[in-house]
Amino acid sequence: MSAARSGVRLRPILFYPWLLLLLGPAIAVVQGGTHPAWVAGAGLLLLAAAFLCAVHLALGGGGLRPAALGALAVLAVLTVTLTFTGGQPMIRAFYLVAMAAGVVLAPGPERLGPLASLVVATAAASTAWLTHAGDVFGAWYVTLLSGLLAGGFVKLVATVNELGAARDELARAAVAEERLRFARDLHDLLGHTLSVIVVKAEAVRRLHERAPEVARQQAVDIETIGRQALTEIREAVTGYRVTTLRDELAGARAALAGAGIEVTVRHPGPPPPPPVEALLAWSVREGTTNVLRHSGAGHCDIRIATTGGAVTLEIVDDGAGCAGAAAGNGLRGLAERLDAVRGTVELVPAAGGGSRLAVRLPCAAEPAEEGETR
Repeated sequence: MSAARSGVRLRPILFYPWLLLLLGPAIAVVQGGTHPAWVAGAGLLLLAAAFLCAVHLALGGGGLRPAALGALAVLAVLTVTLTFTGGQPMIRAFYLVAMAAGVVLAPGPERLGPLASLVVATAAASTAWLTHAGDVFGAWYVTLLSGLLAGGFVKLVATVNELGAARDELARAAVAEERLRFARDLHDLLGHTLSVIVVKAEAVRRLHERAPEVARQQAVDIETIGRQALTEIREAVTGYRVTTLRDELAGARAALAGAGIEVTVRHPGPPPPPPVEALLAWSVREGTTNVLRHSGAGHCDIRIATTGGAVTLEIVDDGAGCAGAAAGNGLRGLAERLDAVRGTVELVPAAGGGSRLAVRLPCAAEPAEEGETR
């Protein structure tokens, strides 16, 4: 799963059912309530086609589109004409005009859509009054409400897509910032150390025949420096060097909040022993990274509890699941570290949707000693 989203696409087919508003006028034409019937029938077909064209063109993207405005104008003219010739049943066509206006004008200025809906509603009420086509206020109110609802729905979908894109960008920025921080740490650890090792190795190459004791001392120095660098790298990777569980939880709060994900942290009781705390800190970092990169969640719950001689960490999100994280190197590395101290890690779907990362460690866990590298 990717953090990026495709967004909610508003399809014109969602507005097709509103053509049922023309069912009453169509029945009136069939029953002979409008003369000549073939003209009224053709007018209704053209009106439906103009409505569909306006909606399709408006939802094609690109802001206010002249073609969509033209289809809206044709729809308005047909509606007024049919209402004056067809009487009360045709007044419902104004509802479609208001809806089409709300959809077509939604990408424009904020007040343009509501103003257009008010104009269409006033035109509907005026036409109803002039043609004695029924309840004037009812025609005005329903027409205005139709336009406002349609325009508001289109704007809501656009806002949801913008917020989703912004959250995805924040998540990418948080991950990129973490990568840069880790790269800086590794550079600080290895830059000077490797330079010293190279210099001493060159000295060994030059002196191993002329001054073997000096060369031997240089080789001992290389071994000492290499071991120290290896220890520092292990500490940096496992989180021992600069972070504690409290720091990692604070970092998780900041990273998730920066990505627009609401986070709740529950950590009652005293802090766990240092070896357990270090592994929990690393688990929090890995779990938070997975939520940022893979879940697309809106809420994340981090819980730490100590029961029965074991410490349990749970990171639960309400996203789309972490199938992409399950096969990642980070989770495999975390599983290897926990396995070395008889701990377990589990990534499963959460009960209400999303993912649940569960880490369990014995309270007396001691990290296993790694083999020396020579």
